[in-house]
Amino acid sequence: MHKYRRFLQYARPHWHSFALIFIATLAASALAALQPWPMKLLVDHVLGHDPLPHWLQTLLATLSLEPTPSRLLLLIVAAGLALFALNGALEVTLTWAWTLSGRRMVYDLAEELYARLQRRSLLYHTRHAVGDTMGRVVTDSWCVYQVFDACLFAPAHALLTMLVMIVLMAQSDVALTLLALATAPFMLGASFLVGKPLRAAAKLKRDIETRIQSHLQQTLTGIPVVQAFAQEAREEERFHQFADAAIAAQQRSTLIGSVNSLASGLVTTLGIGVILWVGARHVMSGGLSIGSLLVFLVYLTLLQNQMKVLTEVNTKLQGFSASVDRVFGVIDSEPDLKEMPGAIQLVSARGHVRLENVLFGYEPDQAVLRGVSLEALPGQIVAIVGATGAGKTTLVNLLPRFFDPWQGRVLMDGCDLRDLGLRSLRAQIAFVLQEPFLFPVSVAGNIAFGRPESARGEIEAAARAANAHEFIRRLPQG
Repeated sequence: MHKYRRFLQYARPHWHSFALIFIATLAASALAALQPWPMKLLVDHVLGHDPLPHWLQTLLATLSLEPTPSRLLLLIVAAGLALFALNGALEVTLTWAWTLSGRRMVYDLAEELYARLQRRSLLYHTRHAVGDTMGRVVTDSWCVYQVFDACLFAPAHALLTMLVMIVLMAQSDVALTLLALATAPFMLGASFLVGKPLRAAAKLKRDIETRIQSHLQQTLTGIPVVQAFAQEAREEERFHQFADAAIAAQQRSTLIGSVNSLASGLVTTLGIGVILWVGARHVMSGGLSIGSLLVFLVYLTLLQNQMKVLTEVNTKLQGFSASVDRVFGVIDSEPDLKEMPGAIQLVSARGHVRLENVLFGYEPDQAVLRGVSLEALPGQIVAIVGATGAGKTTLVNLLPRFFDPWQGRVLMDGCDLRDLGLRSLRAQIAFVLQEPFLFPVSVAGNIAFGRPESARGEIEAAARAANAHEFIRRLPQG
């Protein structure tokens, strides 16, 4: 449960919304207790011949109304409609407050995941498919909403409603109340029995969904290659295999959940049957009125529904535990590239680069660069030439510290790159990528991406100019 408690940090900024939810939940529980009473009044005092309760007689006398059956019927119908309207207003308030706070928590978590993933090294991103990374931010971040809904919001509402129901049921008939509570342990036992297999099924399902997302991203990103080699049918077949696996995992999860629902439903049905038998005998012996029995049965239904909510807490937690693990897998992981405390901020680099006996590779025991030493003086042009796969790009990627060497050092103006601030280091390096990449924004937006503080208005005006020479001439210098 420790990992679930960690989500509290995302709830603290929204405590006012949760306070509103708590107040609305108290009011909703009270209204739930009042809703069956118009039916009791109708059965016992309109259709039956029992004397009116003292509080109702006082109310009618205050309103100067004669307690005729038609007037009582009108008041009962009006009371039922009023309770329904109040309950609807409370439900709207609860939904609004929960939507506001719940969605904000989701996007707070998604923002933190996004920020951490952006700062992971290129080595991390080469080992994780983009589809998997996107799934953690877009889909798995919803687990914070699910945790609070399953562990706090729904159980709190259920417990408050259950307490009210138990008190009111005990006032009507203690023996029937004890019989109603006797079913709770059996419902809880059925839920815990399916917890472990449901967790395994949920993890398998989430893994397969991630593989589908990764397959889509990889295929659509490389669509020119897929079409050039006419491999559409093969990629469709792979997607079909992933889909079959996802369906099988969903079937397994649904079967386990259905078994749990069946067991809980069986216990509930047996409990209602026993209570009906005992309650009917109490009515026949005169210890309980028909209206009171009907009210008790309504309370019993509400009580069992809330018990079901509590018994499903463990099942729901197991269901989205895979997403929780994937979220904390990102948050708890140590960054590949750490910035030293008190790192040197490089204000203006001279451009003296030196590599000293560098050893580096992407996989353990598979070095790409072995004992490489190189020096480039300020103003000097150095061309690195070699066969494909010799490590040219890897060597250059060490300069902006996309990776750290396993052994040896990379120095800029005599300073080890690990002692420099990352942002200040990369601000001194200009990049011309081997494969040009354009963001799906305007030309001006791409030009100014590395320097958003530059004169965007001037760039945009130049981008609209028809004359290419005029466009180049008007670009900001530096």
